[in-house]
Amino acid sequence: MTMKKKTKTRNPSSQRLAVWRRNYRNPRMVGVEMDDGELLDVKVRDSSLYCDGMIFPVGWDGYNFYEQKAPRQRGKV
Repeated sequence: MTMKKKTKTRNPSSQRLAVWRRNYRNPRMVGVEMDDGELLDVKVRDSSLYCDGMIFPVGWDGYNFYEQKAPRQRGKV
């Protein structure tokens, strides 16, 4: 009988991220730097609403990171 290996899953409850770069060809992706320094891609509704250095809450759906609250005005959540 073989034992199943447990895979590590990240489950950030309410981590906050800072935008690092947003100049992707895909308007629904934003590159961010997490609190711990890790660089990731986050799915967003509209990347033109984000500016460099902006802090916003991010969720984890099991496969991807996504924005929890979309900004209504550029630079403000």
